[in-house]
Amino acid sequence: MSNQLPFFLWKRLEGEREHDRFGDVILSGDINGDGWQEWIVSASTATYIEDEDGVNPIPHYYTGRVYVYSHDLQLLFTLNGQKHGDCFGTSIALEDLNGDGIPEIIVTAPRASSGTKIQCGEVYVYSGQSGQLLYQWSGREDFASLGRSISILDWDGDGIPDIALSSHHLDPNWEERDGRVTIYSGRDRSILGEFMGSDREGLGVSLVSGDINGDGKDELVIGAPRHSSQGLTRNGRVLIYNREGLLNEYSGERSYDEIGRNLALGDMDGDGIADLIIGSPRTGGKYPRGGQVRIISIVQNRTILKKNGWFGQQELGSKVLPFCMDGQQPLVLTGSHTGAVYLLDLNGEVVHEFNGEEAAIFGHAFSCMDTTEGPCIAIGAVSAGNRKKLMSGSVYFLSMSPPLQSQKASPHDAKDQNQVHSLSAKPVESSSSKKRILLTTYWYLPHVGGVDVYVRLLKEELVRQGHHVDVLAHHPDMAHYYLVDGEKKVNKWQIKSVVYEKVFQFYQRYLSHVDPWVRYREIERYCFELAACLFDLEQYDIIHTQDIISTRALSRVKPASTALVATIHGLLAKEHMFSGDIQNKNSLAWKYVADEEYYGCVSADATIVPTEWLVREMQQFEVPSNILDIIPYGLSIDEFALKTQQPLSGPLQMPEESSFIISCPARLVPVKGHQTLIGALSRIQGNANWHCFLLGDGPLRAEIEQLIQNAGIKDRITLLGDRKDVPAILQESDVMVLPSLQDNLPFSIMEAQLAGTPIIASNAGGIPEMIQNESTGLLFDVGNEEQLAEQLTKLMNDSALRSVIAQQAAEWAKIHWSSNTLLERTLAVYDKAMEKVKGNDI
Repeated sequence: MSNQLPFFLWKRLEGEREHDRFGDVILSGDINGDGWQEWIVSASTATYIEDEDGVNPIPHYYTGRVYVYSHDLQLLFTLNGQKHGDCFGTSIALEDLNGDGIPEIIVTAPRASSGTKIQCGEVYVYSGQSGQLLYQWSGREDFASLGRSISILDWDGDGIPDIALSSHHLDPNWEERDGRVTIYSGRDRSILGEFMGSDREGLGVSLVSGDINGDGKDELVIGAPRHSSQGLTRNGRVLIYNREGLLNEYSGERSYDEIGRNLALGDMDGDGIADLIIGSPRTGGKYPRGGQVRIISIVQNRTILKKNGWFGQQELGSKVLPFCMDGQQPLVLTGSHTGAVYLLDLNGEVVHEFNGEEAAIFGHAFSCMDTTEGPCIAIGAVSAGNRKKLMSGSVYFLSMSPPLQSQKASPHDAKDQNQVHSLSAKPVESSSSKKRILLTTYWYLPHVGGVDVYVRLLKEELVRQGHHVDVLAHHPDMAHYYLVDGEKKVNKWQIKSVVYEKVFQFYQRYLSHVDPWVRYREIERYCFELAACLFDLEQYDIIHTQDIISTRALSRVKPASTALVATIHGLLAKEHMFSGDIQNKNSLAWKYVADEEYYGCVSADATIVPTEWLVREMQQFEVPSNILDIIPYGLSIDEFALKTQQPLSGPLQMPEESSFIISCPARLVPVKGHQTLIGALSRIQGNANWHCFLLGDGPLRAEIEQLIQNAGIKDRITLLGDRKDVPAILQESDVMVLPSLQDNLPFSIMEAQLAGTPIIASNAGGIPEMIQNESTGLLFDVGNEEQLAEQLTKLMNDSALRSVIAQQAAEWAKIHWSSNTLLERTLAVYDKAMEKVKGNDI
């Protein structure tokens, strides 16, 4: 999330009623000749209420409304659809059609009926000065739905702008149709030209026009995203026409790329001629439906930019628009499906990222306006709303100049200054005394992962010694906080509704330039703080947190006399880089998570880390090494041995000819590196009869399934999801692979060593502290699928090597992974933390 360009939230406007879709279309231009640009915003499904202030108001649902605002967002007038269901404002254009030097407002209502024609579509032309309707015309056939898209051009060369309109995209049953584009004369609305689609390709889903080949004449660019060609399905195409015929055509490279959904024009390379910008949100490639933005210079016949989405389902290119500032290289503004809008430079680098909510469809539409203070961007979120106006829609107006607002103290400061601690004193006990301990984590429990294993083991060992232990965490439904194996459960949303309202208002007023992703993380932490207060923290001698979020949260609300110990299991800041939440280290988001790492380590009375690697990594966040206690994880070795002998909870389905079993127990998240494993397996698919089982679940499941299918190895990999019989599956495996991009001290390696299963792992994080290459396992460079394929081949072909490595690893593990050692060292840290609290009270 880059913040190289500063933007500030200037204003936010909302739709008037539920389901208005306010912000469906946003444009700007001087439509009244006052020398200032105006904002035009449509709410295409708005309900118009006739005689609203009378005794018998009549609602007209899905009528649609268009709002015209001054440059400083004062409402000048509104334009209303005429009948129920018209969807007035589905597309809008501004153009001087009558030659008076002032643009008119052209509005379409594609579902409007006229006379005896049903849903033929209507086109209206209004004066920008007064909002007066100048003239209108309709589609020629039932269900033509004229006006799905619109573009203005001088097609016949008479100097009077003409109007291109698309139609015929859906039939009465909402089935896809061929599509049609009709060019109407701006002089008399006669038809100058028509282009017919075929095979349900959706010709005209998007339209733009302008001089893109430098001949001084307008060309028409038409998108047909459902077109199939070259043996592909719905790869889509973009057609460029001039008056003589087809000038050029571009097709999608893969099935279901559906290029041509979004089009724009802009002089991106500075040669004075408009270039074509294509947004293809459904384009695949490295990531399923990652999307693509492509800029093409038609006159130079070259691609200026080809930027693919950088994670699955991102759908980059859901909207595209050129963005230019005086004296600077043009940028392209592009939307996505994930609630993020990006400013990209011509190298494809993110110059700025605007974040909203995915559910609000933030980035559905946007427009730019040049002001005396610099460019202003309006971004529509058509499904945004609040409790009173569900999905009314919102438009966010962002300026490069900060709004004038009084400066007040941050709620963070107020919280720290007014934090209330308990005044009741509790005696500090020695390690021989029985303690009341709260283990807590922000993450949900139970789950497949190291934190879950660590917490369960630590609780079992502490309880075995007579201590009382509770575990506080998110419930797996992420809608509650609860005591694991306890009775108390708290509804998260009752807390979050209060926190969200307070924090959202504060951020909008004082910190509008801050990424909403940061605001989301702050809200989550505040919620965890409040929830923790409901679990009677007074009763505990020790609170032992398991992550930086819960550590910072509990440090602010725990009783002063209760010691706080933290175990940091990983490097969350870098995980955000791997997952794509953060794009570079110059961003505000990175600075925020860097502070999270720092305060997550220093806020506790004592902090534990499992590896030397994590100590070194924390130095980049200015965490002093001397405050970190290194305590490697442990396992109950005898108990684990019993688990390996338990029967499988279900059969492992695989082809009968498979003789070599590969297992990978890891959450399906970016940092675990499954893409590397799939790439390596695709390289060896002809080497031997092997089968791979992926254990665990997570948000990347659909993307990983697609990667497996694209690699052509769908029949050789099985996703088992979360399983409780992982030790038994390891026992059945010939090799365990862990391709992590970053990891600390993974339990999966410890378990595989004790199970006698040979291990191949990346050299990420603390893994080299667990495996001696060629002795207790095989290592490969992080992300190097070729090296991983070589190591897999080596073990497949050498059963003796597998046996030696497994035996040496098991012997090493029995010495180093003792749960007794873990417990003794942890209790010593508890004592140290309690002594520190006692000293602070004196």
